[in-house]
Amino acid sequence: MYRLRSMLALLILLIATMAWGYPRTVLLEDFTSTTCSPCAGSWAILGPMIEDDYTTEELSVIVYHMNWPTPGNDPWYAANPDENFSRRSYYSVNSVPDIFIDGVLGPNTHDESAIANAISQRAVIESSLDMDLAAWYDGTDINVELAVTSDEGIASAKLHLVLCETYVLWNSPAPNGMTAFHYPMVDMEPNGNGQTFEISANTTNDYEATFPMNDDWDITNITVVAFVQQNGTSEVLQSTNAAIDINVPMLVYDSVEFLDEDDLRPNGRPDAGENVDMVITLRDLEQYQPASGITGTLSCDDPELSLTENVASWPDLQPGDTGSNAGTEFGVVIPEDYVPKYVTFTVSATDNADHAWEIAFEVLIGVPDIRLVNDIGDTTDYSDDWQAMFDSLGFIADVGPDINIPLALDQYSTVIWTTGIDSDPTTVITADEAQAIQNFLDAGGKLILTSQYAGEVVGSETWFQQYFAATHALDAMEGQSAMGLEGVYTGGFAGQLLLVGAGGASNSVSPSTMTAGEEGISLFTYLGVQDIAGVGHETDSYSAIYLGFPVEAVSGGGGTTKRHELLAGLLDWVNGNWSDADEIKPEKTLPVSMTLNGYPNPFNPDLTIDFTVPVSSQATLEVFNVLGQRVALLHQGQLQAGYHSITWNATDMPSGMYLVRLQQGSSSRIMRTMLLK
Repeated sequence: MYRLRSMLALLILLIATMAWGYPRTVLLEDFTSTTCSPCAGSWAILGPMIEDDYTTEELSVIVYHMNWPTPGNDPWYAANPDENFSRRSYYSVNSVPDIFIDGVLGPNTHDESAIANAISQRAVIESSLDMDLAAWYDGTDINVELAVTSDEGIASAKLHLVLCETYVLWNSPAPNGMTAFHYPMVDMEPNGNGQTFEISANTTNDYEATFPMNDDWDITNITVVAFVQQNGTSEVLQSTNAAIDINVPMLVYDSVEFLDEDDLRPNGRPDAGENVDMVITLRDLEQYQPASGITGTLSCDDPELSLTENVASWPDLQPGDTGSNAGTEFGVVIPEDYVPKYVTFTVSATDNADHAWEIAFEVLIGVPDIRLVNDIGDTTDYSDDWQAMFDSLGFIADVGPDINIPLALDQYSTVIWTTGIDSDPTTVITADEAQAIQNFLDAGGKLILTSQYAGEVVGSETWFQQYFAATHALDAMEGQSAMGLEGVYTGGFAGQLLLVGAGGASNSVSPSTMTAGEEGISLFTYLGVQDIAGVGHETDSYSAIYLGFPVEAVSGGGGTTKRHELLAGLLDWVNGNWSDADEIKPEKTLPVSMTLNGYPNPFNPDLTIDFTVPVSSQATLEVFNVLGQRVALLHQGQLQAGYHSITWNATDMPSGMYLVRLQQGSSSRIMRTMLLK
């Protein structure tokens, strides 16, 4: 192959006297892999050359990543296998590393002088093509405009437009020892085969392309490369490159506030029967441009809501600043018989430079029956775990930021009070919170207290023993018994619970025990012992459950009860057969797009992965480390359209960043997550 390339190079040098008038930007294409040891040696040469010896006007660089040598888990190949493979097939590359200079010279060696000589041979040959490339980000897509002027007619060539990550530095080395990566290809337009290029002499052709922005890319670290390659000889006639011009503001949603002082229930919430004003705060992201003259209109996906005063304005924003539409508030009219639900609002905003944004966010409208009081102090927030449980059951619950608890609880029929891992006696069930609980139950409320430290703090107080019919016993269970429980109440809690393992929040650090009073009903005991883990108390006016362990820690491992199933049972106990009611368990429609989310994040050691697919077909769900190694295959095979959840247990994995990839046909989603041990 080297002899063939040399012959082609000689042929091209023979016609150098026919050189045209445009300086050449040489194209270096490299084939590599994070699992290829010789590639590390090649890039020990190429890296400093690219950084120190050539300007971007002199050299364009594209690096294609392959899925071999084994184990074949290069992350850039995994993210875009089709287009990497297309270029590999074009050049018939069968081993890595392999280098092509303008498509016709390939020293295929780690020798610095050979690479430099190949680049020099091409650089002295002027091109018949002149290329003017511009690329910018509009907040949604990367837009590319290319003007190509030619001094000669060209009838048989391809134009390629390529996105590369400019420079990527890993904290930990790849399997081949590399930590620094230059210009890995991430996308090609229209694909790896390029588009037909034909041009007449002394004319200019204009081309446009749009690349959808990927959430995993850093827009400040993207380079666009354009090149024209001759069919048959594979000679690259000309190349050029450009960084993304972030010459636009980038407005995103920051927060929302509802003004309802004139309504019957002035609580800062959009309730049924109210006419509220809506103040939306927007943020201009740090690395973008200032925005001025911002106006916007409001829409929503719920036809039951009426929007008034749906045009608003915002102050001028500098990068990093926030501003609201206070003074030009949107109006939202909520019907008297409105059923609480989450509603998606969209602000269609523009500025005086005609930049445009579609800014969507979700808001809970109305007061649902269930409220989560996230009484966690300054400790880890597990509200995402709770939201996932409610979503699994199809329940609408208020999991938003806490408001004035003593004044707010009377809006709800059922309250779930969680303290997470907060063990501070000054914040776990304060005196005001204790009074709020008593007032709520006295008014006929239904309350579930799940706390591994509340018993230690208030479990010996008279009010606690009266309302929960339980008295604190042990501050913490020890050994194997602390890891699991079994239901002992015949009314619906049969089965076992695990407080460790996949599917739970892994936050059961000090599960406590209790004794049941005369009116208390033992609901759970710890495995292998008689120590009580949960007590229920039902009176003519209220129902209460006290659990000495965190519900969010229940894992469902080994065929035991899952935490959302436990939650359904707890709600059923305090509310009768509530979990079977149609109004709180609406039928879910099929998703319209592919989504991928994981929680908690960071996690240790269990990550719950929720994902949706809009159609039924073959799919894979995989986990890669930052070295590109596949460390887990969570699903491979037929997957039905709908909502899915899988738990990955990373007990044997080291701390660090991991990539979760969902692939179905040509569509994929990638999510970053952090394991902290």
